[in-house]
Amino acid sequence: MMNINTHRKMIQQVADALGLALCKQMAFVGGCTTGLMLPDDFTKEQVRHTDDVDLIIHVVNYPSYLTLKQELSERGFKEVLEHNDPHLCHAIGRVAC
Repeated sequence: MMNINTHRKMIQQVADALGLALCKQMAFVGGCTTGLMLPDDFTKEQVRHTDDVDLIIHVVNYPSYLTLKQELSERGFKEVLEHNDPHLCHAIGRVAC
């Protein structure tokens, strides 16, 4: 159960850093969440490891986007600006989201 436990810890780290208000606005999606939806331990362990936590949030306009970036920064998330990263990629500790 190594991958599923690692993924749970990664999700928890991001959720803790986001705080309750931002967590309520976001949905955790992607590879880290896959194992949480599977019924048995064997299948959970077959999930491929991922090193990031994917989230989605509804942002209506550019000022809202800038507000979100500011909130993430205030909560300790650092913007990742590498050439292949998505437009809004942040990291908390070693976990990219």
